[in-house]
Amino acid sequence: MRRAFASVIVLIGLAAPLAAQARIPPAETIFKAWDKNKDGFITPAEWATTKRKADEFPRVDTNGDGKITLEELKVGIVKMKADQAKKLKTDQTKTP
Repeated sequence: MRRAFASVIVLIGLAAPLAAQARIPPAETIFKAWDKNKDGFITPAEWATTKRKADEFPRVDTNGDGKITLEELKVGIVKMKADQAKKLKTDQTKTP
């Protein structure tokens, strides 16, 4: 009985990060919402309104021109998902 309960708890713990990944809207939807002036770029000022950490901006602005394009955002989302998967894998190895 305890083993079954522990298995359920582990599965719930594993499913939560995967569910969070599944809820990430398409990059186009995010970009449209964050590009407030609709000029085709997300600026640091626009980024500041997204509740994302300011130090994440340079990570997404891969060419360092001070603005994020849709393509850069798509790459950033892929990186974020990969980081989440890596963290999930690391967390799994820590689970007794």
